[in-house]
Amino acid sequence: MNQFIPKQKVKDVLTEIQKEYEKLDKASDEFLNNIEKTVEDYVLEKERLAIMQTLAYCRDNLEELLEEK
Repeated sequence: MNQFIPKQKVKDVLTEIQKEYEKLDKASDEFLNNIEKTVEDYVLEKERLAIMQTLAYCRDNLEELLEEK
């Protein structure tokens, strides 16, 4: 039994991942709508997109694990 993680705990983590993803997505939208962009803005956006890709990867893999029987 010690080798199992409760499904609800995984679902809670998925919810947290999704909230963080949405927060970063909103910031990315703001970046795109900003007319005056600095080099720092582009660097932050690149980092933001990398984090979003990682979160999406983790989310997708956790969802697959939940769907497995």
